[in-house]
Amino acid sequence: MILTPPFGEGQKIGLFGGSFNPAHNGHRMVALYALKRLQLDWVWWLVSPQNPLKDKSETGDYGARLAETRRIASHPRFVVSEFEKLAGTRTTAETIDALRPALRRGRFVWIMGADSFADLDRWNDWLDIPSSLPLAVLARPGYSVRALSSRAAVRFEEYRIASSLAATLPFQKPPAWVFVQMPLRTESSTAIRRRLGAVLDAIDAVNAKDPVAADGKPRAMLYGWRMSETLAQFAGEASDHLQIACRAQHIERWTSLRQSYPEGRVGYLKWRKDLQLHHAGRAGELMAEAGFNEADIARVASLLKKERLKTDPEAQMLEDVACLVFLQYEAAGFIAPHDDAKVSDILAKTARKMSARGLAAASQLKLDERLAGLLRTALANIAP
Repeated sequence: MILTPPFGEGQKIGLFGGSFNPAHNGHRMVALYALKRLQLDWVWWLVSPQNPLKDKSETGDYGARLAETRRIASHPRFVVSEFEKLAGTRTTAETIDALRPALRRGRFVWIMGADSFADLDRWNDWLDIPSSLPLAVLARPGYSVRALSSRAAVRFEEYRIASSLAATLPFQKPPAWVFVQMPLRTESSTAIRRRLGAVLDAIDAVNAKDPVAADGKPRAMLYGWRMSETLAQFAGEASDHLQIACRAQHIERWTSLRQSYPEGRVGYLKWRKDLQLHHAGRAGELMAEAGFNEADIARVASLLKKERLKTDPEAQMLEDVACLVFLQYEAAGFIAPHDDAKVSDILAKTARKMSARGLAAASQLKLDERLAGLLRTALANIAP
C-alpha cells in the first residue's frame, strides 16, 4: 500500500499536480491563492515523474524537479509528495484512482491553472477527472478566455459554481468546478528554462574570449563547462542559482592576473577577493540582461563570493565542485614540478575545503598513479 501524506479525517485538501519543470513562484502563488480562497487545510504538490503529453527529452531530471519544488513549496501547509512515482501512475486519472482510499476520508479538490484546464480534453481519460473530484481552476496570464470557452468548460458548464462560493468547493459533489481569478504572474516554466539557458550561453560567450587555450578551447569556457558537468554528476538537483554560479566561477578570470598583485599571502588573498567580486559583478550583469531579478542576482553573488561557506549548503557544494574539477582536470599538471611533500600539502589543503560528500566523490576519481596515491594519503589524514 502506497502511503499518502498524513491528514485528519474530513480535512480539506487540494491536490496540485504537475511536472513542475521547474517549479517557480507562479506555482507557489496558485497554491497559496487556492489555500486561501478554498479555505483548505493542506495543499499536496504531486510531482509527476513524466508528463504524458510531452517527450521525455522535454522533462528535466526528476530529482532536480523534486528538490526545486520542495524549495518553492516551503510552507507549513504545503506537502511535496512523491506519490505518483511510488504508485507508478502515469496520468492524473490513474493518480486519482490510486488515491481513492484516501479520498473517502477527506474532502479533496484538484487544483489546476487555466492553461491546463484549457487543454483538459487532451488528457488521458479526461472525463473521469471532473467526475471524480471537484476542480479549482485558477486564472493564468492569457488563458482565461480560452479556458472558459474550452471543451471541458462547455461540457461541464452546468456544474460550474460561482467564484464567491469557492470555499464550498470541497463540500460539492463532483462534477463541480470553480474558476478563480487571482493576481496574475507572467512567469512560466518554459520562460525560466529559456532565461537560465540565456545566461549560461552569455557566460560561455564571454569566456570564449579567453586568449589562453586548454585542450584546444578557450580555457575559461572549458572550465565553466567542466564545472557544470561535474555539478550535474555530483548533484543533479542543483538550483538555477548554483548552476549559474558554477558556470561563472572563473568568468573573465584572465583579466586579473596573479602577477599583478604583490607576492605573499596578503597579495594572494587580495587577488582572490577581487576575483570573487569581479565574477559576481559580471555574472550579475549577464543575469540582469537575461531577465533575472535582484534577489536572484544577489543569491548568485553570495555564492560566488563564498559568503556563509560553513553554513550555506549550496556555497559548500560550489566549493566541492571546484575542488573536484581541480583534482580531475588540473591537479596532475599543477603538481608535476613539485616534490611529494609539497603535493601532499596542496592536496591536504584542498581536502580540508570539502564536505564529507565531496571527499567521498574525490575518492572515486580516476587519476594518474602518483596523484591517486598522494590523494589517498591526504584523505586518510582528514579527521572524520
